[in-house]
Amino acid sequence: KLIGEPSLMRVRQTSKPKNTDEILAGLLALRKGVAEKIQKNPHQLRYLTRKMEVSLLKHFMRDEGEGMRYLETRVRQAESPFLKTLYQAVLKKFKAVAKLKIPGFKSGTNEDAQRLFFYQKYAIYEILQRRDEALRSAVEGHPIQNPGVILAMEQGLGKTLVALSLIRQHEEGALIVAPNPVGGVWGEQEGRFFEDPGLVLANQSSSSAKVKAIEEAGKTPKVVPL
Repeated sequence: KLIGEPSLMRVRQTSKPKNTDEILAGLLALRKGVAEKIQKNPHQLRYLTRKMEVSLLKHFMRDEGEGMRYLETRVRQAESPFLKTLYQAVLKKFKAVAKLKIPGFKSGTNEDAQRLFFYQKYAIYEILQRRDEALRSAVEGHPIQNPGVILAMEQGLGKTLVALSLIRQHEEGALIVAPNPVGGVWGEQEGRFFEDPGLVLANQSSSSAKVKAIEEAGKTPKVVPL
């Protein structure tokens, strides 16, 4: 319920809070013809699907199985064929995300076994999809103008781990430029989460020594503190 005055507007919650995906579903059900228009517009369909995905991610924060069960319930309860198709597409993608494997990652039942959270795997999956899309476009003669990505995760949610996982998927190596105080964090994170750490820390005092260390490392991933 909205209570509006010229200088004041308050929002009062008068019913049970709904998830973003439930709100989107309700809006689509209220407006006739909206679903048909969205299905004919690839950009709008992609935008809506992404919004649904991001909204549904919170159900996967603790337990992937619990999230999958929630999403399967949404598929069964969808009131329109369009919504059912949307939920099915997200479910299919999330199952692919759940199966994502990172080479050398310390998983399993050992004492030092680690875990990738679902939202981290989702970020890795999305970036890999973006990479593959850029490669396909380049091969077809229509290179993407800005093929890079920005990993806009809040502090403490695992940006370094996501980046290290992505480097493991890239045979050509990587050059990581980081602020000097956190340069060593990359090596610490790699040793904690991966079986075969091999990052080269180019922390020499002179620029020429850093360049030499980078060249000698070849395709091995390098960290250069600045």
